[in-house]
Amino acid sequence: MGLCAGDLPRLASYLNEATQVLISVASETGWAGGWAKLVFNITCADPYLTLPYGYARLVNMTLCKWPMPIFNQWYEVLEAGIGLQEPCTGKYGCGIQATFERDSVLTAVDLTPTNQLLRVYVTDTRDINKRIIFTGAKDANGVGIYSTDVQNQIDGFPLVFNSPFTTSAFIVTSFSGVQKDVTYGDIILVQVDATTGAEVQLARYTPNETRPTYRRYYVQGFCPADPNAVNQTRQITAMAKYEYRPVSQPTDFLIIGNIPALKAQCESIRFSEIDNPNSQAMALLKHRQAVKLLSQELAHTHGDQPSVVLALQGTAKLENQRIGTLW
Repeated sequence: MGLCAGDLPRLASYLNEATQVLISVASETGWAGGWAKLVFNITCADPYLTLPYGYARLVNMTLCKWPMPIFNQWYEVLEAGIGLQEPCTGKYGCGIQATFERDSVLTAVDLTPTNQLLRVYVTDTRDINKRIIFTGAKDANGVGIYSTDVQNQIDGFPLVFNSPFTTSAFIVTSFSGVQKDVTYGDIILVQVDATTGAEVQLARYTPNETRPTYRRYYVQGFCPADPNAVNQTRQITAMAKYEYRPVSQPTDFLIIGNIPALKAQCESIRFSEIDNPNSQAMALLKHRQAVKLLSQELAHTHGDQPSVVLALQGTAKLENQRIGTLW
């Protein structure tokens, strides 16, 4: 790249751009090492799961050992479609047994929209005086909260980290965005009941999260008809695709670990920045080399034969239709 080995900011800049380009052109599952198996416990009373930081989306999932389809948000609003799916009572729940994407969220647990203060805890004292900004926030009356940062107006309000915590001076009913400084330790966000002082943890932001957002899913059709079973727990095993993560230090985790492919893509980026008639053609050539190298690695580590299930007699097993089961 023509850079000194110690020029970490510029090297990381090239590497981050290369990774972001390559991860977006990957297949359904991602490149080799680009996915992980996760396990979630959900209840009938709260049939939602939220992906942790670092994951782009669920690729597939199983519930009670049986695969479940995953539909995106457009599926429910198609003309002549099934309509919006929501938790409801009834035998075996309502609607089909499937999982549906929901909006991306800012916290693992939703903020209670009444009588709550926001509080942040630091886990590393070196983060004192850094801050977090809640944008699009509304107060107890549903009115927007605004503040001033030197001479710039903020559509929201900041909280400056202090030890052991910092609490908002007013009730917050909602917020639509979070901006956090890069920190040394995790930042814990909780809601505090303004009357009782009871706390509920909403999120735990990792050091490199500056604009946190998480994918949420609604899981439908797994609850028994018994109304006393709302607290029953079901375990979901899912395959999730990694999301792009920027790096800044030599010890940071690389989503793509294929060094030849990363070198080729970094060269592609360098060529794309040169004002030369042939530079764009060279950039495209290097990009194709990077993708080819990643495809070869994927075939090397996981084989080049697709995984296919061919059910000549259909897939309507009795267990899938809950025939011969307890519920």
